[in-house]
Amino acid sequence: MHELGSRAAEDVDAEHLPGIRMASGSLGQGMSAAIGAALAKKLNKESNVVFSLHGDGELDEGQNWEAIMFAAHHKVDNLISTVDWNGQQIDGTTSQVMNLGNLDAKYTGAEISINAHPTDALLLYASYGYTNSKITGMEDPTVIGNQAPLVTRDTVNAGIQLTEPLVNDINWVARVDYQGLGRTWWDPYNVTSRDPVNLIDARLSLQNAKWALTAWSKNLTNSIYNAEFSPGGFLWKAPPRSYGVEFGYKF
Repeated sequence: MHELGSRAAEDVDAEHLPGIRMASGSLGQGMSAAIGAALAKKLNKESNVVFSLHGDGELDEGQNWEAIMFAAHHKVDNLISTVDWNGQQIDGTTSQVMNLGNLDAKYTGAEISINAHPTDALLLYASYGYTNSKITGMEDPTVIGNQAPLVTRDTVNAGIQLTEPLVNDINWVARVDYQGLGRTWWDPYNVTSRDPVNLIDARLSLQNAKWALTAWSKNLTNSIYNAEFSPGGFLWKAPPRSYGVEFGYKF
């Protein structure tokens, strides 16, 4: 274990260790990748089960909780995830770095979504998700009743897509997507939080049945916000506004 050149090194080489499809390290990405693989198998009507292994310190990463909520919403029931609860992470013990302890919480929520086609060319969609989280137990009893960390209570998504013929069999497609994220607490003490975030993405495409040329922008309004938080005040900024062009072809 953890020896340089070993098949079970600290960062496993998935190409040389049978049964390992992906190794992300303790970055919180493994849960998302495993859920994506499991959902793909369900969509392909495969009966396989996906397994994932996680460290307890890795659960500090908010991406895990977003992925878990996604799995519950999409009924991903062909995934078995195991947490190695050993109380250790790279910077010290889990109780010192981020004392989640045996945090028990109750989650209740609801989601409503609407899709509309006012015309054949116009698509409208909107959804609202509400998650009420309440800590019901932890090593430090003073946090009981607080909102669970890394859970966004209110989430709004909306978008519009317009498709119109241009010439011959070529269409142009314009799409704008909006995402609103409510206040998110970073810690069980509900001391540090991220303010609500509003994000807009846009795409403009030329396409036909075989190919598509698309210009896109993510975070069009260049909203500045923190994607993640770590104890000690370490913040990870979310990506700023970005642009790009992509081309796709169906063989």
